[in-house]
Amino acid sequence: MDRRLAVIDLGTNTFHLLIVDSSLNAGFKIIHKEKKFVKLGEFGLASFKPAIIERAIKTLVSYKKIVVEYEVEEVLIFGTAALRSSSNTQTLIEQIKASCGWKVQVISGAKEAMLIYYGVKQTIDFKLSIQTPDTLQLHETPLTPLTPKTPYLIMDIGGGSVEFILANNHEVLWSQSFDIGAALLRRQFHQQEPIAKVEIQQLNRYLNEVLLPLQKAIDTFPTKTLIGASGSFDTVADLSLLKNDRKIAIQLPIHQFNEIYNDLINKDLQQRLETPNLVAQRADMIVVSLILIQYVLDKFNIEFLYKSDYALKEGVLWAYHQRGELIS
Repeated sequence: MDRRLAVIDLGTNTFHLLIVDSSLNAGFKIIHKEKKFVKLGEFGLASFKPAIIERAIKTLVSYKKIVVEYEVEEVLIFGTAALRSSSNTQTLIEQIKASCGWKVQVISGAKEAMLIYYGVKQTIDFKLSIQTPDTLQLHETPLTPLTPKTPYLIMDIGGGSVEFILANNHEVLWSQSFDIGAALLRRQFHQQEPIAKVEIQQLNRYLNEVLLPLQKAIDTFPTKTLIGASGSFDTVADLSLLKNDRKIAIQLPIHQFNEIYNDLINKDLQQRLETPNLVAQRADMIVVSLILIQYVLDKFNIEFLYKSDYALKEGVLWAYHQRGELIS
């Protein structure tokens, strides 16, 4: 029996809305999707200022109208790093309930990482359970020289946290959520425009310390493949002039990433805002995101870089479809 579901992801930077038709046998078909930049972390994550809460509620009220218009039967709404961190998260949750009638679930970093894996895995083994209104053109052969047991590293850069997952097509080998999201890194390390060399050095030293568990995990499960699943990787694809062509995953040549990195690292905010194909709302945080990606590429000698269109939201749908619940 078909059901119409909505998934709403209350991210630190962006609120995502995804509406799908769910079928027990056929999986999901995407009916509507959009995102709005709410930037819960604009003033830090210690506490949401009233203006931020007002902006969040205004966005969700607009989503509520869309949900009603599409006659959605059930809404799966969840919060991640920002809602995990703020001291007045409950205030926001109560206002969402009062304004929209929705009960928000705040998921842990560990659960977020697992759900991201469920989403990305659909683009790697090509057992597609989510379809767009148009027919997706899948790759005829695997994107990477992966066997079912070959480890790959998934990286999802959010505003408040970054999830790393070492996995293969059978299982998650290791995962961890780190509180090093782009909004936090920018506030701490990107004060000058363009970013100063000393700030880059400080950020890299910080990453050396905080990502030590990732280093140990990759020592145990070596990999040469990085799969990015976030707006930052979408930005890299846009700047590379690589379009998805309705594919659910594409290769991002590392030499092109290096060119983008070298270009944007030397631009100030105004210059980044004027950069073709760079979404204005990402211009402030893209520099620290690129430094973070560059760090991972260099530190772990990555040879293959890919971008997955599917991540957390699609993982939530997969878990719900498989188990009838938001979180597996």
